[in-house]
Amino acid sequence: MRILSLAVILLLLFLIGCDVSKSNSNFYLSLMGESENWRLKNYEIELTDQTFRAGNGTLDMKGQEKYVTDTFYIEVHAVINEKDNIIQASVKNGKVDISEERTGSTKGDSLVNHEGKPISLEEINNIYVVLEWWDDRKKKKVKEVIELYRSSSEWT
Repeated sequence: MRILSLAVILLLLFLIGCDVSKSNSNFYLSLMGESENWRLKNYEIELTDQTFRAGNGTLDMKGQEKYVTDTFYIEVHAVINEKDNIIQASVKNGKVDISEERTGSTKGDSLVNHEGKPISLEEINNIYVVLEWWDDRKKKKVKEVIELYRSSSEWT
């Protein structure tokens, strides 16, 4: 009986030492969307407890086989717990053909919430892309937004 009691106590001590609150949350999204002049395909978001990755999408300018401009700017936003965050940005200057562009990618530590814990998919309210470029025909900067993701709670 003494050995059984000792075994139960050791088991309890072992279980108390375990962190049962750890989550193993992994999320993968492959997103696409369109605006008036652009189509974005295969934009990937990967969230794990240790890392965050975003990018590798392809932007196509609708109806254009070639479109040369002086400036092209891509900014990807994630609204997390109602706070707007820029998660990726890139700029191209000089005479560049932007009819088809890769978004590039970014990788880093996991994104954390106000409690310091890795965010979950439920905490992401919205993901969208802002595109800006110089339109030589209109002689002005043009800006468009592509909506990629909106949580179901955002639709209500």
